[in-house]
Amino acid sequence: MTDRTPKGPPYYDQAYSAVREYQGHYKQSHFYVLWTQIVQIVKRFPSPRILEIGCGTGQLAHYLYDEGYRDYHGFDFSPVAVDLARKAVPMPFCVGDATAPDSYGFDYILAIAVEVLEHVADDLAVLGRLKEQTPVIFSVPTRDDPAHVRVFQSVGDIVCRYYTHIAFRDIIPIGQWFVCHGVISRFAPGPWNRLFRTRRRVDWKYVLRRVRRMLRRPRLSATCTLSDSAAEDRGGGISHE
Repeated sequence: MTDRTPKGPPYYDQAYSAVREYQGHYKQSHFYVLWTQIVQIVKRFPSPRILEIGCGTGQLAHYLYDEGYRDYHGFDFSPVAVDLARKAVPMPFCVGDATAPDSYGFDYILAIAVEVLEHVADDLAVLGRLKEQTPVIFSVPTRDDPAHVRVFQSVGDIVCRYYTHIAFRDIIPIGQWFVCHGVISRFAPGPWNRLFRTRRRVDWKYVLRRVRRMLRRPRLSATCTLSDSAAEDRGGGISHE
């Protein structure tokens, strides 16, 4: 991953004002295929109260509205984006900072953060604001961009970054993105967990298996999906082995 200085609201205000794709119908956006996968995961939850972190111009909210969802609240730190969202779809939006506690006052049971965490310097603080055991759906891109603070090139990169905050259920590669679904579940890793970036119990058999795999395959490819070991780890996250 590559660390950079994050951009502020004026940068995104200018982008949302200048790029017509952000102001068009969601079906005309190149993000539509990504949002479709997000919506499919949302449908697993009956009558969810949705909080969208970094709602942008409300295009995903518009998609959710067309799918019948009404119990929704979105926020973004770009006033221009929030103004466009309010004009596009009759859902509640507000200006808010993803790292600020007062942005999370909405009574939610499902959190969504699409193309957000790669833009935020303290992304772990964002996840830390969410209530324990909250289902979360988020995406991160595999491509680089001047506005990205970090780049995720593999499933392993994602798990290594977030395994202390999220018990993962799915990580799905779609085009130039990873769509991730899990549950907020804080985990205090021991020394061996930190070394292997896993929530699983680490014994000598686990260490031997991991060493063998690392010798065969030192880095996960960007096309990896969750392995069968994830099923063993339900409720405790996955390892990136």
